[in-house]
Formats: sequence, structure tokens, C-alpha cells
Amino acid sequence: MRNVKTLLKTVVASLALAGPSAVAREPSHTQAAPPVAPPTAPEVTPPAAPPAKDAAKAPAKDAAKAPAKKAPPAKKKADAAKAPAAAAEPAADSKKAAPVVDERGPEIQKLLKLAANPKFKDFTRLAAERQTLYKQSSALRVTMRTTAPTDATLAELAAIQADIAKVAERMDVLGAGTSWTQEDYITMDFIVSEQMRINPLD
Repeated sequence: MRNVKTLLKTVVASLALAGPSAVAREPSHTQAAPPVAPPTAPEVTPPAAPPAKDAAKAPAKDAAKAPAKKAPPAKKKADAAKAPAAAAEPAADSKKAAPVVDERGPEIQKLLKLAANPKFKDFTRLAAERQTLYKQSSALRVTMRTTAPTDATLAELAAIQADIAKVAERMDVLGAGTSWTQEDYITMDFIVSEQMRINPLD
């Protein structure tokens, strides 16, 4: 026991003389080894940029190699359907725009030209109105042949005939002017016949 106590005293005395630095150099427990850092990947140096001339040529080559985009089948069908319709439209317009050609002889062509003169405008209107009344009267007469006429039918026919007489009288007054020439009267007769041709009786 004396030896142990003597040993402890000697250690304590030596520690007191050495100071705190000696205590720091003697850790009380074994420290764990520091963690090993994982290996880092080597740095990759990017390739040098091509010269300006080569850089300008590269996109052009890539664009030439790239295949052209194809339109989907549905779009192709729609375009194909539009093409005939677009081609047919001018033909339809040309048909509508084409004037009606009267293939009758030169004498009729001359009378048609004369009848287009504005001075025959009122006479042509009256001739067309009278021909319409004639057509109504004719239709009523056909109906009366198949069925027994009623009072209403007879009254309607009488009214139409009265209107025909009034229009005819106005035509006579218009044609009685002293300024008409023989050619004008021939043109008036042609106008009446043209109205009968355009709007014939049933």
C-alpha cells in the first residue's frame, strides 16, 4: 500500500509540474480515425470550340442531313380535297358571268337593241303587266272548264279582264304620241311579242 501511495504521489507531483499541456497530450480515451473522403471524379476538359468558319458550316450540314418533315395523311387529304374545289370555283364563276347569247337573226338583234332604248321603258312595263293579266285570265278559264264556276271565280275573272282593258288603254295612249316613227311602232309590236314569248300562257 505504501508503494502504491508513493507512486500516486509521484504521478500527481509530476503532473502538477508539467502543467495542463501534459494533460492535453494524454487523451483520456482513444479517438476514432477520421472518415476517409470519397474519391473525386477527374475534371473533364470540354472540347475546344470549332473555328468560326467550321461553326457556320456545321448547322448547314446538319440541316441538309435532317429529313424533311412529312405532312400527316389527314392534312394531305384535306389539302387534296380543297384543291379540286378551288379549281372548280373559277369555272363556276365563269358560267355565272357568261351572258345569255340570243342566237336569233340580225333583224331580231336590231329590234332588241332598239327595244333597250329608255324611251320604251314605260311601254315595256305596261306590256309585261298586261301579259301577266292575260296569263291569270287564261288560268282561271282552264279551271272553269274542269269545275263549275262559282260566283267568286266569275267575279275574279271579271276584275282581271277590267284590269287588262285599263292597261291596254294606257298602252294605246302612250303609243298615240306624235313623236313616234314607223320604226318605233315596229319596235313596240316587237316588245309585245317578246313579252308573250318570255311569259307564255299556260
